[in-house]
Amino acid sequence: IAHLSGGHWPMLYAIAWWPWAWLGITRSFQTKKPAWLLLSGWSIGLMAATDLRILYLCLCCLGIWSLFTFQKPIGGWFKRMASSWVAIAGLALLVSAPQIVPFIELLNISNRTVLPISEAGFGSLPPSLLLGIFFPSDFQFPEWFIYPGIGAIIFASVGWAKGWSARERGWACAGLFGAILALGTFTPIYPLFYKLVPGFSMLRVPARWWILVLFSISILAALGVKKWLYRQPWIGKRLQFVILGLGGVIISAAIFRQVRPAMFPYEARFTAVFFLGLISILLLGPRKITLLFATGIILAGQWSASLPLIKPFPVTSISQDDPVTQFLLKAAEKGQRSYAPYSGLPFQEWVNPNLKTADGYDSFQLDGYRQLVQAASGCDYQGYAVSAPATQSNPKAQLACPDPTPNLDLLKLLNIQYLVLPADKSMPDLKPIMETNTEKVYTLQPGLGEFWIAANVVPTPSQTCIETLTGIKIDETVLVEHEIDIINPGFDEILTWTSTPNSARVQVQADQPSLLVRSEAWAPGWKVSIDGERTELLRVDCALQGVIVPAGNHRIEFIYEPLGWKLGWIGMAVILALSV
Repeated sequence: IAHLSGGHWPMLYAIAWWPWAWLGITRSFQTKKPAWLLLSGWSIGLMAATDLRILYLCLCCLGIWSLFTFQKPIGGWFKRMASSWVAIAGLALLVSAPQIVPFIELLNISNRTVLPISEAGFGSLPPSLLLGIFFPSDFQFPEWFIYPGIGAIIFASVGWAKGWSARERGWACAGLFGAILALGTFTPIYPLFYKLVPGFSMLRVPARWWILVLFSISILAALGVKKWLYRQPWIGKRLQFVILGLGGVIISAAIFRQVRPAMFPYEARFTAVFFLGLISILLLGPRKITLLFATGIILAGQWSASLPLIKPFPVTSISQDDPVTQFLLKAAEKGQRSYAPYSGLPFQEWVNPNLKTADGYDSFQLDGYRQLVQAASGCDYQGYAVSAPATQSNPKAQLACPDPTPNLDLLKLLNIQYLVLPADKSMPDLKPIMETNTEKVYTLQPGLGEFWIAANVVPTPSQTCIETLTGIKIDETVLVEHEIDIINPGFDEILTWTSTPNSARVQVQADQPSLLVRSEAWAPGWKVSIDGERTELLRVDCALQGVIVPAGNHRIEFIYEPLGWKLGWIGMAVILALSV
């Protein structure tokens, strides 16, 4: 529910497949039936297709679990475990191929290649919030809401009070390990893993490792329920410890919350009521009526903890048209872009009608284009952000650059004609053409367009491209990564052009071999052809697309068609047929 309230839909889908991945591999190991590997492979594949961060966490945990299944002779164990993992990995790769293979193509040019520890450790769980394991927290940051529910806490404690097996102790250690990683940079362990474990440098928000804690608590609670149902005897005075120790903490916290609510940001009062109810049922023993009441109390506890996280909006407030978006849809008839460096437009409003914007919110960005959009903002902030430019989402960037100082030449390069600013910010010497209670819209000089032909070409290494770009006349000179053999054009003309999100067509008349530039982000999946013949797509002006056009009248076609997308669907169709 916490992640649902934070809008983390893909993460929820991935988390939903986590227990099925575990069930498949553990049942395969227990029953020695390879059919269970299908379940694990499909679950991991679908997890990969929705959220790679959760996939990474799951694979790390499954890998560690595999080591603890060691049996003698070592050769037989290793052969069986290796063959199982090869089968799971192959199946998962084919299942997720349409999504994962194009993603791998983009990975080495993304902003997630290597995050500094300061960024990788963002969202580390503060130790002071560990009390949230016992009570729902008032904090609304989704990754810091760590409450597993009073039912899980009590039944996990019941399992301990009746004696843990080696298996349960292993899960308790796994939960402790997850908690340590969730604390992130508050302990020396996470920075050590960041340096030594492949892939750690690409992750952010260590608090997401708390899923391992919740998973461990869930398993311990399930085993505790089983012991209670089978009336397994209590060990020593552990029951009294659970009632008095855990109960004392919860009830004391409830009293403190009632007396000093501002000083204790945890809702312990409802937790105390549900705790007393569940403990009473546990002491009565397992019967049909007590099972019914226990289920009701657990569901009521989960519901009460979820209520503060659920914030419904009236349908009218979500479905009504955004005035700024509607204005831009009418004004930008020729594909001109808008740019909102401090506050992005509503996604559902501009994605559906294909409104073109140069900015955007995405934790995975093409790094060259990100740098170009950041430079266009005029803000020199270099830290990581889940948006481009950084001022759209990062408070530190907003503090570093409180006033808009955009680079107008780079805005022209990106074909930006409309600048959208919050109502409390303004552009000197410019008058807004539209104002609402929250935003102002400014019109700028027309951009270079979606296509133009270069007058001069200058080879520039990628390492200094952005710096060089800010010091040239962008309407006269184009930067390329290596020498190209063209003649400065005599008379060139773009006759017609059309564009969609994944393709574009343009008709060009050139007197001499020329360089045609397209104001669209360069990426490996883009292909270009001239009169139906495939040719090289160049990266120009640090992050845009370019193609050498021979003399004459030519039809140039751009299409986004990653090789991995085609191969991925073929692979998925094959594995689907084999699985059925």
